[in-house]
Amino acid sequence: MKLLLDAHISRSLFRYFQSIGLDCLHAGLLAPGMTDRELLTQAHDDGRIIVTSDKDFGDLVFLWRFHVAGVILLRLSGDKESDRTARCVELWPHIERAVTGYFVTVTNNRIRRRPLPSGK
Repeated sequence: MKLLLDAHISRSLFRYFQSIGLDCLHAGLLAPGMTDRELLTQAHDDGRIIVTSDKDFGDLVFLWRFHVAGVILLRLSGDKESDRTARCVELWPHIERAVTGYFVTVTNNRIRRRPLPSGK
């Protein structure tokens, strides 16, 4: 699986994905200041799934019809980044199975998936 992490996704989660052998890029390292549209275009061109905590991606995918292999929207709560990262790591086996072709929203208690529309 190929991932493109939005700039505000923690580097610890990025390192976790790398440690389990995923091909992943972090927008903060790739091109600081990259816009959401540029991120979607990059992900589409590379066949990558976007990992973000930015709800704007829902509008871009469903209203503006940007095409992408998949989106993981992390809406995890917790006081510490390490707690949110640990919860994502714990849920990853369930998320991973359900993402290609879907917009997946992950909260502390639930994983929801919605099929992606065809797009530009």
